[in-house]
Amino acid sequence: MGVVIIATRAPGGSDPPRLSRVSEQSAAEPTAPSGNESGGTISKGRASGIVLASIAAAVSTFAITIVAARTLDPVGNAEFLVFWSVTFAVIGLITGMQNEATRAVSVSRQAGAAATQGARILQGGLVIGFVVAVLVVVSAIWWGGRLVPTTSPLIVLVIAVSAISYAAHTNIAGALAGLKIWGPFAGMLGGEAIFRLVLVLVAGLALGGLWPLEIAVVIPFALWLVFLAASPGVRQAAAARADVGLAQLLRNNAMALVTSASAAALLTGFPALLRLTSPDAPAPLLAGTILAISLTRSPIMIPLQAFQGVAVSAFTEARGNRLKALAKPLALLGAIGLVGAILAALLGPWLLALIWGPAYQITWWTFGGLMLAAVAIAWLTLTGTATIALSAHRAYAGGWALAAVVSLGLLFLPLSVEVRSIVALIVGPTLGVITHLIAIAAIDRRLLTQPTP
Repeated sequence: MGVVIIATRAPGGSDPPRLSRVSEQSAAEPTAPSGNESGGTISKGRASGIVLASIAAAVSTFAITIVAARTLDPVGNAEFLVFWSVTFAVIGLITGMQNEATRAVSVSRQAGAAATQGARILQGGLVIGFVVAVLVVVSAIWWGGRLVPTTSPLIVLVIAVSAISYAAHTNIAGALAGLKIWGPFAGMLGGEAIFRLVLVLVAGLALGGLWPLEIAVVIPFALWLVFLAASPGVRQAAAARADVGLAQLLRNNAMALVTSASAAALLTGFPALLRLTSPDAPAPLLAGTILAISLTRSPIMIPLQAFQGVAVSAFTEARGNRLKALAKPLALLGAIGLVGAILAALLGPWLLALIWGPAYQITWWTFGGLMLAAVAIAWLTLTGTATIALSAHRAYAGGWALAAVVSLGLLFLPLSVEVRSIVALIVGPTLGVITHLIAIAAIDRRLLTQPTP
């Protein structure tokens, strides 16, 4: 449902000044990427492929948490969930480059021959990935023994190497979206998730223990190498160029990392922050709250995140009132959230005990509140996608940073783990959404008052 709305173009109006200049350099329509795998405008079939890939990712995540909960005791499972949080916080940090890669390649594609001097997307991504890996190793002096005491420090080095590998993966995926090569894009998304699930099942059933499960989680970050060897479309994306030089690309990526650091704190990294601010919380309560957050968030966030590349591409080429274009998907997400909150309150506690075991007991009102919090995060993600598509990098980063800082501050309130989680995940993201909408409205106003050339 959200796919059609996100990708819809608003009629009339004009692009932001920067995009308008690019369009003037190339009067012809943007050329489709070469090769049989090029997608052009996304079709229903390719959209279905992305939906299926995102469903595979969601199923994989849930299945992995079930394997961990059934293989490990509550203490070991709590550490595994925190490891998962730390790992995917780092990955989430790097994923911020995907939207910038999509934007840069999309604009470069529209410019045609005028953009052949831009930096290679993959080159800029690997530089940032190496920097993140160094930061992971250095910062682990503080958090390694506290968050992953059983397998640290070796697992820290594994996470660092994974950061470099995933930097290549996410930039190639972003370039695929910018080139509108949707088949390999969906394949990389779903293939990594399925491969991870297979490895975790083997590790959990045949080996058991925390260390094999953690290694099984990180190996699929290198799966992009298989796609690079097998797919001409992926090789085309790996060679794609941005609309700017390397120095500017690195600056844009750095701004994207500031934003994605904030996003990672609210999304994949939130369980780790919850543990750091709740040192005395019982392991079953902490693990149960983390699982409840995942259970309520995934049905909305995983499909939405999967389509961010589509959304950036669509908003980059959109014309007219962007706020009006955002109104329908925001309203749809809100309606889904209200219905979901009722269902989560009714079914959540039962599902949690049924799927993950009776040791995890979370109240019905916690599930309902966390479902509403998931809507706030989804709104923040969608409005952020719109701002980055308009090249409003500072507003994009500012909205996410404000949301993360406020949410982190609220985690220190003298309240229960459940209440602090709900309050932090609603109030912070809502303020970030307001920041994004103000910036988008300002851009629309400026374009409306610009004289027509």
